[in-house]
Amino acid sequence: MMVSERLIIVLSAVCLCAVTAKYKSPPVCFYDGQPYKVGRAFTATDGCNKCECLSSGEVECTAMNCKGPCTFEGGYYKPGKSFKSSDGCNWCKCVKSDVVTCSANLCSKKNKGGY
Repeated sequence: MMVSERLIIVLSAVCLCAVTAKYKSPPVCFYDGQPYKVGRAFTATDGCNKCECLSSGEVECTAMNCKGPCTFEGGYYKPGKSFKSSDGCNWCKCVKSDVVTCSANLCSKKNKGGY
């Protein structure tokens, strides 16, 4: 009878562990108030550096020296920010400090807001 009682106790402990592990939530990181799944890469709030959510729940980011915004057609834009060009039909993006790329669409009165 003693051997049977020990066997039941061991089996109960194994089942309890399996049930507990089944409902464990996956690790999540928080950065700037936003949750990110482990392994997820994203852009840092400076718009320049890259971050990743680690399995430890910590966020690791690159530490590039990001000088500042782009200046373009009299405006200031953060790296990563898209904006409409002054021609009214093309879009530009501040890639990194003072590096701007723009689309090169031919503009007509219609896509400039004309008639």
